[in-house]
Amino acid sequence: MKNKLRSFAFAGCALLLAAAVPSLTSCGSSEEPAAEAAKPARSPAEDCLAAANAARAAALEGRIGDLYGMLPASWQGDLDGQLRLLATKIDKPAFAQITGLAGELASLADEKGDLIRECLKDEMIGVSTIDDAVLAGALRAVSEWKYEDFQAGNFNALFGDRRVAGLLALVVRQAMEANDASFSEFTFADPSQTDRVTLRVTSTEAVYEWDADSKSAVRTVKTADETLDWERFEDRWVPSVAIRPEGDWADEGFKEGVWKLMMDDLRSQIDALSKSEISQLTMGLGMARMVVPMIKQCETADDLKRILRNFD
Repeated sequence: MKNKLRSFAFAGCALLLAAAVPSLTSCGSSEEPAAEAAKPARSPAEDCLAAANAARAAALEGRIGDLYGMLPASWQGDLDGQLRLLATKIDKPAFAQITGLAGELASLADEKGDLIRECLKDEMIGVSTIDDAVLAGALRAVSEWKYEDFQAGNFNALFGDRRVAGLLALVVRQAMEANDASFSEFTFADPSQTDRVTLRVTSTEAVYEWDADSKSAVRTVKTADETLDWERFEDRWVPSVAIRPEGDWADEGFKEGVWKLMMDDLRSQIDALSKSEISQLTMGLGMARMVVPMIKQCETADDLKRILRNFD
């Protein structure tokens, strides 16, 4: 269970579930009706539970913009800073290649979606269920990105579009279905808690274990009842492991929480990008754009496969 909680916290919790809505007791308007104002304030545990489930719902629905708004202000600043750092590596011409290709792929998805799915269905799990309109919408949203937003680190302007959320929700759903994975809504472990609140969640996940008798990997779906501690950070509820090492993390000598580890790792990867790598990226995107008109002329999946083989 500890290992599963650790992977859950690291892979999804820090960004997707390490988010929380502000306490509703601090967001009221002076113009609210008297009946609304008379409602009892939420307890800390109730506030935390609402925050966790709001973040869970937004994550499953791919609403990155909403999740960004739920993060502590300093974490929002971290993400904006990562974009600004990346903009020092990717110049405006390279960025234009990215948005240009996205626009052409959006048009391609509209025109040749059925053909592309037929060609790729044996190579990409779940591709046959991709909705052309959802895919085209997300690509079109990317094609409308402004370099000024990228350079300024305006994370929400780039990733907050609902069309992007539609595609992400589809990807999340297919990935969970492929792995028989699920995470229930959070529930209280102890509703009287205040500064630190423990929430329960039930998870399922497909695992493969080696069977010595059959000499093969056996796939089983395991269910676990887990708990995750949350606490206030700045003006948000976040998982405790996101801000300080606990359990396996502490045992292995980590001195920082999961969020800082993720940000440090991302920053180091961006720092490591070289000019030659960016040049290769730009060249590759340019070549991909040259292929799009050819694909639009394809009539069969075999036609498309021949073109893709030529550019492999």
